[in-house]
Amino acid sequence: MRNSFREKATIKLPAGFDVDEMPSPVSLKTVFGNYATTYEVKDGKLIFTRTLTMNRSTISVDHYKEVRDFFTSMLNAEQSPVVLIKK
Repeated sequence: MRNSFREKATIKLPAGFDVDEMPSPVSLKTVFGNYATTYEVKDGKLIFTRTLTMNRSTISVDHYKEVRDFFTSMLNAEQSPVVLIKK
């Protein structure tokens, strides 16, 4: 069985600003879940999409580091900044 969700946030850019830098897409695929993010600029808006699918299972202690790394990578992806520049 799987639990999954998808979120999409659309943020109107402030007048007089453009996106200078944005994070690269992230795609994580593991046996216990998948996670992905994308960013795009369209019609003066920043669109951020993230998807998470978790496979229900009991994870043994032997896989603790892999699970921790997966969630740490997710956290890092969501804390990556978008840099704006004045036109």
